[in-house]
Amino acid sequence: MRTLNLLAFVALISGGCVVVHDNGGGGGGGGGGGGGGPLTYRILPGGSAVITPGSQAGYAITANLGGAYRAVWTGDAGASATYREFTGVIYTPGHFSDFVPGCVDGSCPDESNDTFVAPGPVAGGGEQFTFDTFATTGIDGIDFTVTLEPVDFDLRIDNQYFPDLVVFPATDANGAQASPAAIPFDLTTN
Repeated sequence: MRTLNLLAFVALISGGCVVVHDNGGGGGGGGGGGGGGPLTYRILPGGSAVITPGSQAGYAITANLGGAYRAVWTGDAGASATYREFTGVIYTPGHFSDFVPGCVDGSCPDESNDTFVAPGPVAGGGEQFTFDTFATTGIDGIDFTVTLEPVDFDLRIDNQYFPDLVVFPATDANGAQASPAAIPFDLTTN
């Protein structure tokens, strides 16, 4: 507790912030609860999720076995004629063994004004990375691999939570596209 208070004080005077994960995690699959943490959903490895570039702002998350994830996002400039800011914190109770902004195959490139902060340790254990990007009609994103699940997603559009604008293939819905009930939320391939 003394260390936490000291960290909070240092953050306060330096203008930063401290994130402490309780590592309580969510509950079982399919949006279970428990533990006081975010809801945990099971994502279907190899499944697909669809977003519509330029028409509807939003996030899509997919995964493969072995803790490999892809998170992509797009703006709605075709409909709104405006840039959208996408920010996020992605956390694992383990480590990130791979971290590739722009995606491994280059299909979700980041632009010069996009910021990705490489994974680093978090007080209380685990690692997280952050991003702050702008999107209009293209797809931005990142590929990453974790050594331990669930993965915690805290995703915002224009500094607001929009759970209905985040989609993933849900194992418990036979791979149908689903959205979390709230943000932050956890995903696991288990």
